[in-house]
Amino acid sequence: MPESDLLQLDGVRVGAGGAALFLTTAAGVVVGLPVVGFTVVLVAVTGACATAVHRPGGLLLGVAGWAFCTGFGVNELGELTFTQADLLRLSAYLGCALLLAGDRCPAQ
Repeated sequence: MPESDLLQLDGVRVGAGGAALFLTTAAGVVVGLPVVGFTVVLVAVTGACATAVHRPGGLLLGVAGWAFCTGFGVNELGELTFTQADLLRLSAYLGCALLLAGDRCPAQ
């Protein structure tokens, strides 16, 4: 399979989106973004990455973006919490991903 064909696979695009979220998270931690800024930046990156995948992959990116934000922007050392604010952020990530991801499931 030629390399250009690999970019057509949703799994490859989801992996690239996850890498973008990881790098954005690392940059946000280094810069010391406040929680609101961290959330806005990661929601934007999540949405941008979701445009390249179908809905299942977009939802996966939404959960990953939320986990990075909660684990490193809100808490420290990757600790995930499920407070009301955390769940509100989760709904923002998932809503953004659903809104911007493709409208069909990938072919099997």
